[in-house]
Amino acid sequence: MQLSYRIVDVFTDRPLAGNALCVVTAPEGPPLSDDVMLCLAREVNLSETTFVRRTGDDAYDVRIWTGGGELPFAGHPSLGTAWSLGPGRWTQTSPGAVVTVEASLQGAVMT
Repeated sequence: MQLSYRIVDVFTDRPLAGNALCVVTAPEGPPLSDDVMLCLAREVNLSETTFVRRTGDDAYDVRIWTGGGELPFAGHPSLGTAWSLGPGRWTQTSPGAVVTVEASLQGAVMT
C-alpha cells in the first residue's frame, strides 16, 4: 500500500518546533480500515495522525487518531490538516464536529 503523508508543525513559527502532526492523504477507492489507521498512528508515534479525504474543492473529511485510538475532534490536528491542504477556507467534517478552518501560508484559524 502506498500512502502520501506530511509531517507538519502546529503552534509554532519555525520548523521542528511546536506540536508535530502527521497528515495522511487517503488513497482513492475504499477508505482505510480502522485497524490500518490505528497501526499507522502507532507507527508514526506522534501525538496525533490525521487521515484526510477531499470531498469537494473546499471540503474534506478527517479522522484523527492517536496511538491509543480515535478522537472525534481535536483542535491541533484540525488546524494542521487544513494548513497542509493549502490556503483557503475549508469545511472540515470529523466524527465529532463540522468546522470552518481558514488557512494561509502563515497559519490557520478555526471558527
